[in-house]
Amino acid sequence: MRWCRSVVLFGDERLAATLTATGNLPAADTLDRLHREMTDHTGHHAVDDTALMLLRLHPRP
Repeated sequence: MRWCRSVVLFGDERLAATLTATGNLPAADTLDRLHREMTDHTGHHAVDDTALMLLRLHPRP
């Protein structure tokens, strides 16, 4: 059994930095990047279920 190499949660700051780094990539590419960053952070061992959903909000006219 492989253990998570980090006991530090991915966290809001890391999430914000990852999303900022994606710029205006299409949603599928943004989700791929976020998933890759999360699995790299945990050493490819999720300790719980992971679900990702991305919403793109458009400003009101």
